[in-house]
Amino acid sequence: MREGTDALTAYDGLLASGVDPASTPLTATALERYAACPFRYLLERVYGLAPVEDPDRILAMEPRDRGTLVHAILEATYARLGEARAFPLTRERLPETRAMFQAVFDEACGEAERRGVTGLPAFWAGERARLHAELLSALEAEADAGGGPDSWIPTLFETAFGVAWREGAAAPLAYRLPDGTEIRVCGTIDRIDISPDERRARAGTGATPAEERPAGASIAAACDVGLQADRRSGHARRGT
Repeated sequence: MREGTDALTAYDGLLASGVDPASTPLTATALERYAACPFRYLLERVYGLAPVEDPDRILAMEPRDRGTLVHAILEATYARLGEARAFPLTRERLPETRAMFQAVFDEACGEAERRGVTGLPAFWAGERARLHAELLSALEAEADAGGGPDSWIPTLFETAFGVAWREGAAAPLAYRLPDGTEIRVCGTIDRIDISPDERRARAGTGATPAEERPAGASIAAACDVGLQADRRSGHARRGT
């Protein structure tokens, strides 16, 4: 029994020949999960084990599906607002913003319902109403804070780095550890804003840019800051 010994084996995630961390980019979430529990990482990410899902027993939307839906709604909403040149968001532009958001929200929720991930209709009705209120409130809060000459412009959304299957993805972020080991990180950044003079970029969620988050809060936040530095060097331009 592995619980009866202090020796580490392949079943603990220890490989005899070792693995080059730089050989394959890892997501920030994967690194955080490995740090929290290597054994769970081995089961989920290496052996591909997962709980068996029974669609007939889905009572409410899973957090993962809810997160995917939120990202899809915000990405499509901001993309349409950008095409309409509605940035920066202001109180005067709220009617237009609400209309675009509502269209995207209905489309995305309809698609989630067709995929069968929303759970029981009674539960989903309440969850859909909460989701609508939360996202609309976020847009309205940004409109309240925007409109001035110093307003940053949302420009890039769901920006991928180190993701081979995403067209136009940036290179993975490379981090060198104190012992010289290099780790390459891949993933997506929710949103990148460009300063009014188009000389600076910041990565984050809009309300809380990465550079304003507490240092060391998460690996994902560090990736936001790292990609932001790449964008500042001139790799991102409005409309690309």
